[in-house]
Amino acid sequence: MRLFLISVFIIALLFFIASSFYDKKIMDFFVGFYKVDIIHWISTWSYELGSMLLIGFIVPICLICLSDRIIIVNKNKRVFRWLYMHKNAFLIFLFWVFLIIGLSNTTHNSIQDIWYGINNQGMIWIDKIDLAHLLTYFQVGVIKLLMVLMILLFNVLFFFIYLKDMIMTNYISENDLIKPTITMIYYMCFCFAAVFVIKHISGRPLYSNSVWTRQNAINMGLNPNNSVEEMFKIYGWDFFDPKGLGRFSPAKYHEWWEPNNTLENWKNWFTYPEKDFWIDLEDNYMDMDFPSGHIMSYSNLLATCYFFYFTKSYKQTEKFSNVQKSLFSLCLVLLALSIFTLMIQMFHWPTDILFSICCACLIFAGCQKLTNKNRLKKLIK
Repeated sequence: MRLFLISVFIIALLFFIASSFYDKKIMDFFVGFYKVDIIHWISTWSYELGSMLLIGFIVPICLICLSDRIIIVNKNKRVFRWLYMHKNAFLIFLFWVFLIIGLSNTTHNSIQDIWYGINNQGMIWIDKIDLAHLLTYFQVGVIKLLMVLMILLFNVLFFFIYLKDMIMTNYISENDLIKPTITMIYYMCFCFAAVFVIKHISGRPLYSNSVWTRQNAINMGLNPNNSVEEMFKIYGWDFFDPKGLGRFSPAKYHEWWEPNNTLENWKNWFTYPEKDFWIDLEDNYMDMDFPSGHIMSYSNLLATCYFFYFTKSYKQTEKFSNVQKSLFSLCLVLLALSIFTLMIQMFHWPTDILFSICCACLIFAGCQKLTNKNRLKKLIK
């Protein structure tokens, strides 16, 4: 594990340094693939999947393992005595509750896309939404809904093949799965805390804002053929507004080390009610691009493989099973795919992505050490 983290960190750091000099060129190259329909839809699928898996699989599993341990540790207390007697049934019930809660918002958004075609509140004010644009939102909504059903099916299979037996045989408690669970909970919390804090410090505009119009793309030294203005022509949308649309409009290109309205971002964060998180000072462009929360979501998916070290099969043989190797490979492929698709979707610059990977490695290493602190000694042991 340590060797893997160090290797990934060093590779990501080297690419991060290199991409700092070629950020624009790398981005222009990958955005060019957005015009290829099949790649466009694969990138849409990849963009949505990371967050869905986080709330639709990783969080429920971690909460089940944590609940199992809390009930066992407190079994002699009056409140937990009944729960301990019915622990298996209660944990099964909790799993489906956590799963339904996790997928409910995504399901709602998918249906909203399908039926209304306007999921982005910033676009409600548009007087004219043409059929081509509505059709695009419909297609995205269908993709998202299919992914929800796919994750639900995966959870059903996982439950009946593995989880139900793990709960009924006390596999979770007997194999110390609480240790990787707490590490994962720490990791999820610190990952997204880092994302929120650094995003407010950076305030970096998205690529799609820097290439909103052909002229702005030229001014920023980017490929004008990849401008959003050109994309509107390709997809037949006829309501392009060069002054801005929803949360998008021309923006200046910022390097990753160039903060944008940092003080104002922090003032807004601590002001109630806060303005739209993704709009800075009503500039009408999205400017919270650095680092990438989606990469953090996929890194959380990959981090779940840490559980494999605590399974009965690994403890007995000190080798990973073929199923575990396959799952690790799948998670690694999904993470690698997201690196490219986030650029294709115009959401993240390469430096955003590579910096996020470096941060993820450091945060996970820190969370491993934090797990063994004395405060959690009673819960872990």
